[in-house]
Amino acid sequence: MEDIQSRDDIVMFLNKFYRAVREDRLIGPVFLHKIDRSEWQQHLTKMYGFWTAVLLREVDYKGNPFAHHIGLQTSSEHFDRWITIFEYVIKTNFSGVKANQALERAHKIRHIFDTRLSYMNANRQTRRIQ
Repeated sequence: MEDIQSRDDIVMFLNKFYRAVREDRLIGPVFLHKIDRSEWQQHLTKMYGFWTAVLLREVDYKGNPFAHHIGLQTSSEHFDRWITIFEYVIKTNFSGVKANQALERAHKIRHIFDTRLSYMNANRQTRRIQ
């Protein structure tokens, strides 16, 4: 297996990843609730830009990825599944420095998003109780 070398590689792995995500019984509904069927290509294009910036240092992304996840009803189980699918797609298609960087970054994203969303959801629940 070769390493991630180009935007085409990123497009390929993200297409496989999001296909698996949409079909997943646990996290598929979360994504499908947030992203309308007609908006998937727009979402994918943003993700291509994000991962191209991360892995190839080509500035092709502007935005705040976390902001789009606020309000989603997620748990650590959702993020565990997300990282499992991501790892599977990377490890079955690539090997090398960039592939490892993708995995490291995905694990960081998983941790940050899970921690922050869990905190926000807990605070939202506490406010409802009061």
